[in-house]
Amino acid sequence: MTSCGAPRTALVRSVSVLALAAFLAGCSSDPEVVEPTTDETGVEQTVEPEVTDSAAPTDDAEPTNTAEADSSGDVDPNASALEQYAQLERDALEQFADSLDALYADVTIETTPPASIEYIYTYSMELDPDAAVEGLESQGSALEELVNSVVFPAMEAQGVTGEKQVTYTYLNPDGSEIWSQTYPE
Repeated sequence: MTSCGAPRTALVRSVSVLALAAFLAGCSSDPEVVEPTTDETGVEQTVEPEVTDSAAPTDDAEPTNTAEADSSGDVDPNASALEQYAQLERDALEQFADSLDALYADVTIETTPPASIEYIYTYSMELDPDAAVEGLESQGSALEELVNSVVFPAMEAQGVTGEKQVTYTYLNPDGSEIWSQTYPE
C-alpha cells in the first residue's frame, strides 16, 4: 500500500457511511447519525453503524479494468494511475465488505479514462425510488464536499491528472437506476 493508503481507507469508509446515511435518510424515520473522528495521524475516520440482516445477498462482482492501450499498445499512464487508484478503493472496500452486505448486494468501482471513476451501489432489497431519491438528494452536498476534499486529492496523489469526475450511482436489485450524480472537478 502506498503512503496514501490511510486517506483512501478513510475515503471508502466515508463514502460507505454516506451511502448508508443516504439509505437511512430516505427509508427510515429515525436515521442513525455517524460522527467522524480524527485518529492519531490526523486522518478523519468514521465508525459504521452496525447493520444486521443475515438474509442479505453476498455477491462479489469482479472489478472493471478499463486502462486502455493506445494504437502502439502502450497503456496510457493516466489510465493506469486511474485504475491503480480504483484498485486501492476496491481493496479498501474488501476490508469491511461484511458491514456493507446487509445493505448492498453489490458495490462496484469502474473507471473511464482519462480521469473518471464511478461508484455503483446495488441495494440488496427493493427500495421505493421516490423515497430513496429524496434521501439521496439530501446527501448530495455532503457527497460533493467529500469528492472535493478527499476523492480528488487522493486521485491526484495516485497520479491521476486532467479534469477528474466522480459519479455515484444507486440501483435497485433489478438493475433499475434510483439515482445517479456526477461531480466534476
